[in-house]
Amino acid sequence: MLRIYALLLACISATSNIVLQIDGLDDEWPSVPHVDAVSGEMTSHHIVMKTAQGEKKCFDGFGCFEVGNNFTHPLGLPSSPDYIGASTWLYSRGRYGTNPKEIDFRTVSSLEDMRELQTNKPLFILIHGYRRSRKHIWISETIIALLAKVDCNIITVDWGKTHSFFYPWTAAYDTALVGKLLALLVHSLINRFPKAISASSIHVIGQSFGAHVASFFAKHFKNDTGRLVGRITGLDPAAPYFEGHNVHLSTTDAEFVDVIHTSAGKNHYSLRNGDLGFRIPIGHVDFYPNGGTRVQPGCDYKIRPCSHSMAYRFFLASINRSELYQSYVCNEGFEAALQKRCNNFGGHGRMGFYSRDATGRGVQYLTATVPPEIEKRFNK
Repeated sequence: MLRIYALLLACISATSNIVLQIDGLDDEWPSVPHVDAVSGEMTSHHIVMKTAQGEKKCFDGFGCFEVGNNFTHPLGLPSSPDYIGASTWLYSRGRYGTNPKEIDFRTVSSLEDMRELQTNKPLFILIHGYRRSRKHIWISETIIALLAKVDCNIITVDWGKTHSFFYPWTAAYDTALVGKLLALLVHSLINRFPKAISASSIHVIGQSFGAHVASFFAKHFKNDTGRLVGRITGLDPAAPYFEGHNVHLSTTDAEFVDVIHTSAGKNHYSLRNGDLGFRIPIGHVDFYPNGGTRVQPGCDYKIRPCSHSMAYRFFLASINRSELYQSYVCNEGFEAALQKRCNNFGGHGRMGFYSRDATGRGVQYLTATVPPEIEKRFNK
């Protein structure tokens, strides 16, 4: 069966503009049988469907996606909107606190009774990562904390329904379309409720692949409106399928980009080992708590993805405790931060919710743990 599958893939490659790329960077993907698409032999590499430069897909209402530009993943094209089935939800204090309202960019013009959008408030956008949903505990707990702290509106996007354990690269490719969907929604809301939302008041918080959804959202939003969003927080942005390529979260995406690294590989990312996050600094300020690598305090070495999840725990803890997580500039650079050999002098930063208010920028190092009251919420 595996040999037949490989031959079919080889036929696809021979009869179309799709190139089958054996991506050696991810040769440690766990517990999945892999096939060399040319020889049909089992290999330690997985098969990535790499779309040829210049190939594009167009979708009604969303426009076109073309490999080779900054609005599309550099290796492949997204699935259709209907297949992804993403949905967007509005939360606010009051009636949409526990019962969010589903909203869609195609129906925003018909929204009438929306007192939540009649006055200017900060807008937070929360974006989950691979194989998660808007109901994941980090999303729900962050919504509760933000609404208690700030009179704001919050949008979440649910885009994980079709994610497959066996084909993670398809989720990476889909980040471009989900980002476009969010840009269309926010642009529509600004047009419909111009007094409610300003670009500078938008704070996008994305975890793992969600950090790159945030990047695509910001790119599309700037292209559509000519404006930068105020802030993007990347919670351990995913390295697989993004690090080493020219399209990912970066300082050009927002007025302020802060990044928390918690599962960076010391040399490169490793899916088998759980080294899933970006190594290199990509924000205006990049925090490397405890070196930014596995194993983060509170994680069991055997539970490999645990450190990847610590970034959103740190961020959640910081919302109500501004004194937490003071950091120091690491003048020696991110390699020194990964090895925990920074000289902790000056350039103080503040990892998490209040990082924009602190003066520290660049590569920042700190030791950090998650407070027990926060950890309990994730261990119910």
